[in-house]
Amino acid sequence: MQPSGCTDWGTPVSCPSGQICSGGACVPSCVDTCTVDDRRCNGSGYQVCALQTSGCLDWGVVQTCPAGETCRGAGVCSAVCTDACTEGTRRCSAATAAVETCVRGFDGCTAWGAPAACPVVADGTPICSGGACSATCDVGFVLCGTECRRSCRPWLWQAALPPYHDLRSMTAVGDTLWAVGDYGIVVRSDDAGATWYNVGSGPRITLRGVDFADATHGWAVGDAGGIIVTTDGGATWSAQASGTTQQLNAVSCADATHCWAVGNSGVIVATADAGFTWAPQASGLTTNLYDVWFVSATSGWAVGASGRILRTANGGLVWLPQSSGLTYDIMSVHFIDANNGWAVGYYYAYRTADGGATWSNYYLSLVGLTTYTGIWGHGGTTPLAATIVGPGGRIGYTSNGGTTWALRTSGTTNTLNDVVFLDASRGAVVGQNGTALSTANVGATWVDRRAPATPRNLRGVHAITPSAARAVGYNGSIYATADGGATWTAQTSGVTQNLWGIDMVGATTGWAVGEYSSTAPTGAVIRKTTDGGTTWVAQNSATVASIALYDVDAFDTLTAWAVGSSGTIRYTPDGGATWQTETSGVAVNLRGVNFATASLGWAVGASGTIRTTTDAGVTWVAQTSGRTEELWDVEAVSATDVWVCGAGGIVLHTTNGGANWSVVGTPSSAAFYALDFTDATHGWIAGAAGSALRTTDGINWNSLTLPTAQALYGLSFANGSVGWTAGDNGSILATRTGGE
Repeated sequence: MQPSGCTDWGTPVSCPSGQICSGGACVPSCVDTCTVDDRRCNGSGYQVCALQTSGCLDWGVVQTCPAGETCRGAGVCSAVCTDACTEGTRRCSAATAAVETCVRGFDGCTAWGAPAACPVVADGTPICSGGACSATCDVGFVLCGTECRRSCRPWLWQAALPPYHDLRSMTAVGDTLWAVGDYGIVVRSDDAGATWYNVGSGPRITLRGVDFADATHGWAVGDAGGIIVTTDGGATWSAQASGTTQQLNAVSCADATHCWAVGNSGVIVATADAGFTWAPQASGLTTNLYDVWFVSATSGWAVGASGRILRTANGGLVWLPQSSGLTYDIMSVHFIDANNGWAVGYYYAYRTADGGATWSNYYLSLVGLTTYTGIWGHGGTTPLAATIVGPGGRIGYTSNGGTTWALRTSGTTNTLNDVVFLDASRGAVVGQNGTALSTANVGATWVDRRAPATPRNLRGVHAITPSAARAVGYNGSIYATADGGATWTAQTSGVTQNLWGIDMVGATTGWAVGEYSSTAPTGAVIRKTTDGGTTWVAQNSATVASIALYDVDAFDTLTAWAVGSSGTIRYTPDGGATWQTETSGVAVNLRGVNFATASLGWAVGASGTIRTTTDAGVTWVAQTSGRTEELWDVEAVSATDVWVCGAGGIVLHTTNGGANWSVVGTPSSAAFYALDFTDATHGWIAGAAGSALRTTDGINWNSLTLPTAQALYGLSFANGSVGWTAGDNGSILATRTGGE
């Protein structure tokens, strides 16, 4: 207020030194450069952040560290040290399977941190190599990435000896046996044939011959000139170019670089560089060659149609005929050494003691059989002994050079294709339908080594975790695995009717559904477990005679739907205490059901039928598929993103909840029976004749090569890598790589 009585600006007052006027107030003219009590290094000394006379926080004067110390890190004086390593690098601990990482300590110097133990490895021992965790695998297992597995192939049979696929040839190194057969199957035994496991192969062709030069290097040959090679004992296989399209029937390797393969139309191909190149050799024949045997890199024999025997003494540069004395087909040859050899085929066995300069032939007077397909000369202390195998499970044995033969009891009527002996007593035989026999007494008795795990047709599978799964099938079969499929054990369903579908909610609660039962409770079978399958309890489906349930979808432990023949839909809101009838509005068979939410779901079936509900099934309405084929399965990835597969290779997709369905092109026309998605982009389809597809973008589908031609009806993935598919004749195949 001025003397005039009015307000006006007064006399200016100067701000103190070091301050300026801002906003009508005096403030320091500087800016804080640090936070109070912060410290920092400056050379070998340190500075502390404090309020300065300027009125701002700034670094104080440099203070000297005590003698023998220097400033490190955040302005801390510490004893003089030196870096022990480069920060972030890793090394293996000297004392254990552990990794040490180079870190910077409080003193500002780098040092090796505490060892971090490598994780436990199933079927192996953890090790550290090159500063990273790895593993050494147990006998019979190989390292695939960071896991020890039976094979690194993308799909493996979970039945060690695949049912209804023939094993056609066998070889041995020490106590380890390998056998090959239909659909690229390779099986291995590390205990002289007592137990077997499947190690897959390469392309899905019939493999007809196999030989290993040592424990790691092996070759298998088969249809269309196919040759595959392994350098890791069968864990992985790669194709080699044979230069022929003729069927190759046998292969023999003198060492890890020199091998020969023979086949139809007199074909002989050879390699001297471990198979990087295969070159033809002139046999002088146009008739089929069925077997080959080399005792060294120069000396070998080949046998075939019309009694043909060929001999080379220079690695195949020249093949000369030897006389068998007969014109009957010779199917198998085996040499004990450069002089003593055996052969067998139609009606006769053959023996030489002079490298084939002369062959004696012996009529096989064994009852009821005129053809034998495999022979092994025992040598050693029994140079006149040999074992032959053939159709009808026949095994013959001679101890007198072939003059007389006696039948052995094999215990099977399946065709036997090959025989190998590991020593004077122990041997093995393989053949039709995955047959594998072993003996420990020169063949006096034979033991069938096929595991009876899953002999029946399977129709559904559910992956609970990467280690646990359940499968269901004919005659009330339910099988469980808790070890990733290494073993499957039967569970007691309590019924003998065929089971068509299974769904689990977590590890303990689930339902299995199937065909009509006349025993109480009558109707289509529904079985529930609340203990992971240790017990399965009957539930009342309230269906009439002849109705079957083909699929079940469990949304949670209380809520589930089941669909089946004649448009049947059943719903439980109370864990199966009651199953209520829902009206589908159709009379065709419904094959698949899946819900995206507790109220929104789809059911599919015959004649291109798609039905949907938005009220938990109180009402079901039609959606237009535009197809007439039978639709087998449906997967609701979300409320809008839904997939359907069916007969004739049909795949349908909607992105708007089914308002519109579009046909998706795929590389297969086989019937598709099952599909599964783990997210919006990763999905799989399985179906007839071992067909399988995969998508990684939710748009395009690529074919997968599975080692089977069995129809696959069940498919389920635990995550983007681990999954199972199951089908006819007990087929269960697993992948740990997403299928490829």
